[in-house]
Amino acid sequence: MADWIRLRDIVCYGYTGVLPEERTLGQRFVIDVDLQVDLQQAGGADRLEETVDYVELLAAIRTTVANESFYLLEALAETLATEIKKHKKVQQVRVQVCKPQPPIPDFTGSVCVEVWR
Repeated sequence: MADWIRLRDIVCYGYTGVLPEERTLGQRFVIDVDLQVDLQQAGGADRLEETVDYVELLAAIRTTVANESFYLLEALAETLATEIKKHKKVQQVRVQVCKPQPPIPDFTGSVCVEVWR
């Protein structure tokens, strides 16, 4: 059985990018996280200690994005996944990091990187 905690549309501001402007001015990132966690004990006991405190997780994600600087989205995604996997309850994690409106000429979409660990 696979139980999941999903956090969607986490908006953060950070300094990851290749261009000098991205690294000095910063930009917005949108992050999705899926955590595979056995939720049976938490569901039965109704105790926060039996699950992942996603308020703390959100704070850690925002802090990492704001305080760490990478050239690549891949490095940011890998760092977030590694940190999240340190939580003893997390069996598997999926992290998707999106850069809305990246500074690419004639491109109005977003660029996303996704890692599974």
